[in-house]
Amino acid sequence: MTFIELFHLFLLLIIPGFLGAAAYNIAAYWKTGIPVSVALVIDLLTYFTMITALFFIKDILTLQDLMVYFDCLHFSIIYTLIAALLSIAYGIGIGLLRRLFFWIRRDR
Repeated sequence: MTFIELFHLFLLLIIPGFLGAAAYNIAAYWKTGIPVSVALVIDLLTYFTMITALFFIKDILTLQDLMVYFDCLHFSIIYTLIAALLSIAYGIGIGLLRRLFFWIRRDR
């Protein structure tokens, strides 16, 4: 496996979390930059959700099996789009929960 392929896999696993963290900032009215910790948590949630779904749908058990499927360009495009949409949904959901909890705490 070349460096370019590893870098491509790294971007496929990390970038959706930053998209989700940007959606979190918008939903939570957070005016500062994108927190890396939020991006990594959303990445972890997205990865676990995607690997669980792929386990039941395509019988992918390990990261090495996932890398074999990434050789197919069609699969990697679909994986990227679904992971980005899922992480944006997670970001919006977590941002709305944050706003709700701060709203409840402020009313006390």
